[in-house]
Amino acid sequence: MPLRHGNFNARVFNAVVKALGLPGTRFHDLRHFAASAHLLLVGEGRVGEVSKRLGHASPASRSTCTGTSSITRAAT
Repeated sequence: MPLRHGNFNARVFNAVVKALGLPGTRFHDLRHFAASAHLLLVGEGRVGEVSKRLGHASPASRSTCTGTSSITRAAT
């Protein structure tokens, strides 16, 4: 039987978030973290690669997530 979104959050994800002391973290936040981490690893110049990995139609889609570029600039 497939795991339903609500079930997963209630039974697994929320317990892990609480145990790690990360209040307010949503499952979708992991996607943003992965994009930011990938940009830090491959560099800002390869945004197209990150966009493709995330399933965006074009690298311009990333411009809506301004946090990734500020994190990348801060790390350099």
